[in-house]
Amino acid sequence: MFLALGLTAISLKVNLVLFRMAAAVSWLALGILFWTGDVGVGLSSPWSQALGLVLLIMAIAPLTLQMVTEIRTEESGKSWITWGKRPVGEKKSRSQRVYDEHKAKIRAARTKRLR
Repeated sequence: MFLALGLTAISLKVNLVLFRMAAAVSWLALGILFWTGDVGVGLSSPWSQALGLVLLIMAIAPLTLQMVTEIRTEESGKSWITWGKRPVGEKKSRSQRVYDEHKAKIRAARTKRLR
């Protein structure tokens, strides 16, 4: 029960399919355990096989965290976090580039006039 709750909490925090799959399979294993009433710990019982699958998934899942990066985005006073590949370079929109160029020209003209 604690394993299923913990994996569910992790899957809500981290948007990766392996963590969600592990949470789903652990709940399925718990459901099989209660449905069949087979509390034995042998490898032949279906709920212990499902928990073995959960352990296999959880052995692979932390490795997938190394493949994606947390990307923080801020716009219009709001911020959000997404998971994805590391951005290669920060790309500015055309309007932002024009604004920055115009601002640089004004600063250059202002410093020229002050001299």
